[in-house]
Amino acid sequence: MEALDAIIGVWRGGGFLLLPLALVSALIFAWFFRSCFSVGPIIREAKHLGAALESCGGDAVRIQARLQEKDSWITETYAGCLDASQTSKPLQACLEEVEDGCLKMQSRDLILLAAFTGAAPLLGLLGTVVGMIATFQATANVSGDTGQQIADGISSALITTQFGLVIALPGVVGMAHLQKRIRDLETYLSQCRFLILGGLVSERTSHR
Repeated sequence: MEALDAIIGVWRGGGFLLLPLALVSALIFAWFFRSCFSVGPIIREAKHLGAALESCGGDAVRIQARLQEKDSWITETYAGCLDASQTSKPLQACLEEVEDGCLKMQSRDLILLAAFTGAAPLLGLLGTVVGMIATFQATANVSGDTGQQIADGISSALITTQFGLVIALPGVVGMAHLQKRIRDLETYLSQCRFLILGGLVSERTSHR
């Protein structure tokens, strides 16, 4: 019960800005987990396909057969690129479009996570300004409990600043982790592209 009273006291001391800070905190965690769950399957599929293509040893027939299995989203996409390269678009350009599309989609998640993370200390700074204004107004006020008003203003300034910084820390760690995952995805997609081009383009060149 005492712990709950303490939490309520801190919440009241922080003022109205603790509500948007709590919302930003929820958005940081929600968007981080959403981004991880989004990029994770694509990384696994690209890694698995890259290993399978590497085992084909550059054989064009085996590479084509592996892509036609269409056992994952990335394999179906590359198979579509293979079909498009027969009629309208160069294979390399089509594969690069797939790679760029995947990376841009994950980069958008990273940008939003960075925006939420940056908003937390800014809201904390805004709380500091609001608290200091309340403190200055209390010092200029000759009526009422001036000491209590000053204490409330300083409390609001410090609590919101502290909350803003604490909320931003998980966002910074999450951004670093997500950046690493995006680099991993880029590595696996590039590997798939090089293996496909290395086998199929060389095979087409040899038949000319």
